[in-house]
Amino acid sequence: MKEKIKNQRGFVQIPILTAIVVGILAVSGIGYFSVKQYQNYQVVKNEKEKIAQEVQQQKDSEVEKLKQEVEALKNKKPEIVTQTITKEIPAQSTEITVAELNKYITGVVKISCGSTSGSGTLAKSGANKYLVLTNRHVVNNLSTNTPCLVAVEDTDGNGLGGFMTGSTISSWNNLADVAVLDLRIWDKMPNLGEGFAITSIENLNYNISLLKNCPEFMPVGSPVVIVGYPAYSEQQIIVGGVSMGATLSRIVSNGIISGYDATILFSELPYKNYFISAKIDSGNSGGIAFSKNENGLCNLGIPTWLTIGNYETQGLVQNIHNVFYTK
Repeated sequence: MKEKIKNQRGFVQIPILTAIVVGILAVSGIGYFSVKQYQNYQVVKNEKEKIAQEVQQQKDSEVEKLKQEVEALKNKKPEIVTQTITKEIPAQSTEITVAELNKYITGVVKISCGSTSGSGTLAKSGANKYLVLTNRHVVNNLSTNTPCLVAVEDTDGNGLGGFMTGSTISSWNNLADVAVLDLRIWDKMPNLGEGFAITSIENLNYNISLLKNCPEFMPVGSPVVIVGYPAYSEQQIIVGGVSMGATLSRIVSNGIISGYDATILFSELPYKNYFISAKIDSGNSGGIAFSKNENGLCNLGIPTWLTIGNYETQGLVQNIHNVFYTK
């Protein structure tokens, strides 16, 4: 009986021992985990503190730098700073305006010389010397002592009177196609009634003769305006179904200098003449070609010829320096 009890006690002690061992192992595992977790926490904490110290050091460095700059400004002697302000000036327009043309346009006149007609410009030389400048080919067939008739109009195309030219033709040279004629009162001017006032010769527009000439050489692309009485402006005057003749209108056309006349190289004239894109026709001969550069409006020359291609035409302007050329 006693032996049986002893064995039971021994059997009971083994589970208790097992439980104690398991408990010790469990407590040991928890302790290891806690230690490891604490070590990781310390690493993160140290890293954060290190970053915080670096940020603070950077801030302190910037603050110190600003302090030094402030001190330097305090100790700096005052000085006057000058600044040059440059303003961009827009390029001057080379477009020829209506206002510019209006000053000269009434100085362009219509010339009728027998069976030929063309255009001309009024000029003044000296105190009482009034002239008409045109192309020689307009007046070439002028009979001796036979004057050309000159019609002058205002800006609206209304007549300012009829005048005549002397039969004497002069020019600055025999190389350019140019003629200079005296302007006179038309002694056979018909009486058109009291309502029609003829402007006196001295009160006509001679501003073209005062306009500066363009430079001797103008570049391709420069603007051009032609003023004259071209044939395509001709209109028949019909009164009561009866034709009373025809009239030409003063026409303004514009374009550019499109090229240079190479044939001028074979003449004795020293300056290039100009091809132009502005529309011209017979009748424009003897009128005027305006151009413009950075110095303003200028006299380019006299429209004189028309070249005809297969499908297009080009006008030719005599360089004003060839017109006035003297050896």
